[in-house]
Amino acid sequence: MRKVSLVLLIFIFFGLNSFAYQNYHVPKTLPEGLKKSTNIPKFGILRFDKLKIATSPSGVWRWQATITNVGTAPIDGRSFTLQGYSQEIGSNAWKPASGSILKTGYIQPHQTVTVTNEWVRCCHTNKLKVVLFGKNNRVIAYKIIPRLSLSYMNTPFNVKITRIEWNNTNKTWRVTLKNPTDYTLYMFVQGYVYSTSGTQKTPAGGTSIMLHPHYTATTNWVHAPQSTQNGAYLEVHEWYHSKCSQDSDVRKCGFEKKYIIQVPNSKNF
Repeated sequence: MRKVSLVLLIFIFFGLNSFAYQNYHVPKTLPEGLKKSTNIPKFGILRFDKLKIATSPSGVWRWQATITNVGTAPIDGRSFTLQGYSQEIGSNAWKPASGSILKTGYIQPHQTVTVTNEWVRCCHTNKLKVVLFGKNNRVIAYKIIPRLSLSYMNTPFNVKITRIEWNNTNKTWRVTLKNPTDYTLYMFVQGYVYSTSGTQKTPAGGTSIMLHPHYTATTNWVHAPQSTQNGAYLEVHEWYHSKCSQDSDVRKCGFEKKYIIQVPNSKNF
């Protein structure tokens, strides 16, 4: 009798619970008097996407920072600034490298802003850092581009002389250079004449030329000494011209890449 009663109680317990679960459902609408909240907080959030360097058509260096509002509310761009800093080889100090406010107006959700500022890239400049500041100079984010130094490059930017031409009548020479980069570069070439014995070195003039991206160009004719004889050697040196007041007087970057011809012959390289 007790066993039967116990079995009966278990059956009743699980049967009622099963009935309760089967008949339970989530209401499709909120009970009367309750409303779904629409006051969800919205925030603007800035993301520092990328930093890159470029040049203007006149060869001035620029840095470009790309910022996106990944939040759900507009952000006043005037409350944020982008400031660039450069660092030289062998130094831990950061020097200002131009800056500006992020935007004169509001940055809408999912809107991307690109800010461009000019800066001076010297031969010894090794790193560029751009910092995004918020109110009260609070650092929001920053990015760094390393290994920018031109001081120890054998051929800065891999710009090469592809031809040296000699005019024996006028004792002049000129060179053709090829720029394989995405930058506008200001290059400098200097000539020296060695006597047929190779013991005497005489300056043979120099010039500069602006090379646009992926462009090949030829310099003006440069005068060598009128006393240059057949059999002498013309040696042409090549540098990148930084136009940086912190560099030497001639502002040459990189080692002196040398190209040599024997007068009166021209030569391709």
